[in-house]
Amino acid sequence: MFNAVKDTIQDITRRMELKNEIVEREDSITVFIKNDDICYCPYVFNLFFQEEGDSISLCCFWGISRMFAPGEKTDLYVLFANTMHIVLKVVFNSFAEVEYLGHPGCTEELGGANLFLCEQVRDICRHDFQNKVEYLFEKYIAAMQFHYFLFGSYGLHLEKMKINRECLFDGVKIDNVIAREDHIFCYNYENQISLLELSEEHYDFNKVIQSHKWEIIDGIDGKVIVQTEMNGKSYNVIPNQYWEYVNRIVEENKCENYTIICQENVLYVLYRNKLWAIQGAYYHYWVEQEAEKILEKQRKENELLLLNKSLRWKYPIEPSRFENLIADLLEKDPKVSRVRLMGKTNDSDGGRDILIYKFTYNNQKMTSEEYLVIGQCKAYKNSVNKTNVTDIRDMLDNYNAAGFLLAVASNVTVPLEDYLMKLGERYEVDWWTQREIFSKLKCNYYLLEQYKDIVEIL
Repeated sequence: MFNAVKDTIQDITRRMELKNEIVEREDSITVFIKNDDICYCPYVFNLFFQEEGDSISLCCFWGISRMFAPGEKTDLYVLFANTMHIVLKVVFNSFAEVEYLGHPGCTEELGGANLFLCEQVRDICRHDFQNKVEYLFEKYIAAMQFHYFLFGSYGLHLEKMKINRECLFDGVKIDNVIAREDHIFCYNYENQISLLELSEEHYDFNKVIQSHKWEIIDGIDGKVIVQTEMNGKSYNVIPNQYWEYVNRIVEENKCENYTIICQENVLYVLYRNKLWAIQGAYYHYWVEQEAEKILEKQRKENELLLLNKSLRWKYPIEPSRFENLIADLLEKDPKVSRVRLMGKTNDSDGGRDILIYKFTYNNQKMTSEEYLVIGQCKAYKNSVNKTNVTDIRDMLDNYNAAGFLLAVASNVTVPLEDYLMKLGERYEVDWWTQREIFSKLKCNYYLLEQYKDIVEIL
C-alpha cells in the first residue's frame, strides 16, 4: 500500500520537477514539497487511509505548521489557512474546513492550522484508490501554485506599527494585534472574528477574486448563499447572527463591490486589501433542511390563499399535460434530485412515464446516494383498477428500480390499493389520487396558471 502511494506521488513530483520528502507512518503518509518557489507557502500534504478487506477508505488534510518567523505566528497560521481556504472555494469549488491548533504554552496563541478537505472516500478498490491519491495530490500541487499566483508570498518580519482602530466593528473589540511588513492581523477571541489588512500596494481582492459570483436568498433561520465558480454552483447557509456581522462590517467600512465567500466553517468578507474571517457553522448539507423549512412556509401561505377554493379537472385531460404536471410537482420535493419524462405518451416506454431519482443518506458510508423510482400516470375520468396497472414487479426488477409511484386523476379501486400495499413490502410505493394532487397544487398555487388548460379553480 505504501509503495503504491509513494510511487504515485514520486511520479507526479518527478514530472513537475519538484523535490519532496515523504514520511511514512502506520496508516498515513506525509509529503513535504521542498522547492523554493512554492515552499514559501507552508502547506503539508497528509493522507490517512484504512484497509477494510478488499476496500480502502481515506481522508486528506493539509497541515500549515512550518513557520520560520520570529515571535508569535498566529497571524501567519490564520493568513495561510484562510487564503488557501479561499483558493479551494473559488478555484476548485471544493468544500473544506479550517481547524486551528492550540499552542502548548499560550492559550491565546495558535500553534498551527489544518485544512480538511470534505472529500473523504470510503470503500473503494485498490485501483480506484491509487487514482484518487493521484487526483488529490495533483490538486494539492495545483492549489499551491494557484495560491502563489493569486496571493504571492507574505513578509516574515515583524514591524512596530501603531494600530488606529480599537474594534473590528461596533461591539467587537480587538483582543490581539500582530503587525508585519506587509499585513496587520487583528482578532477577537470571544466572537472568533479576525481581520487581515494586507499591503494595499500589493493586494486588491476585487482584482484577485474576479470569477467568484454570489447571491443571497432569504431563508427561515438565516440566509442561503449561492456561489458560482468555474466548476459550478454551491450552496451554504449563513445563520442570522453571522449575517448581522456582515452587514455591520459593510456599513461601518462603507464597502462597495465587496465579495463574500462562504466555506464550511468560515465566512469571508473581502474588500480591497481587507479580509474579515468569521468562524461559524455554514455547512452545505444544512441547505436541504433550510429548503424544507422554506417549502413548508410556502405551503402554509399557499393553503391560506386557497383556503376556501376548490379545484376541478377539465376533462378530457391531455395525458402528456397530466404527466408534465406530476413531474413539476415531484420537482418540488426536496428528496427528489431530478425528474425525467419518458418521451411521447403513446411511445412504447415499458410502463415508465416518469423516471424519478431520489436522494438517500448512507449512514455507514456517510455519503448521499441516488436511487430510481418509476412513475406511471393515468389521466382517466373513472377509477383506475388493477387491470389498468400490470406487471409492476417485473418492470421494477427489469430496470433495477427501488420504488414505484402511481398518479391518477381520479381514484384507485380497493383491489388495486391492496395490491400496491402488498408491493410496498418490498419496494418504496406510493400513489397520488385526485385528492393528493389537488392538495399539492394548493401548496404550489403558481402551477395553476401554468396548467389552467386541464385544471380550474371553483
